[in-house]
Amino acid sequence: MLRKEEINVSNLGAEDWGWYSYATYQGNKYLIGFVAYLARSENEVPEIIIQVDKRRSLFERVLGKNKLTKNDSLLSIIERYIKGIDDVANIEVLQNA
Repeated sequence: MLRKEEINVSNLGAEDWGWYSYATYQGNKYLIGFVAYLARSENEVPEIIIQVDKRRSLFERVLGKNKLTKNDSLLSIIERYIKGIDDVANIEVLQNA
């Protein structure tokens, strides 16, 4: 998927909260974090959180430009990919969470 979409992704790095990777797509740089919470009982389902942070220059931040929005191309690719996985349900996209 990533080669087809021309997304340049770094190797995964481990953190105490999960894993992270850096991605470059269409000239923009992103930090992508992955966190998984296992089900604690048969009545619960596992939860996976994917955090995406778009890197912006100081100039872009001061002027409020190039913000990460729900229509961001990389977010659309990630969401489409996740929805294509069997047994995935209840996808919720939170902005500024």
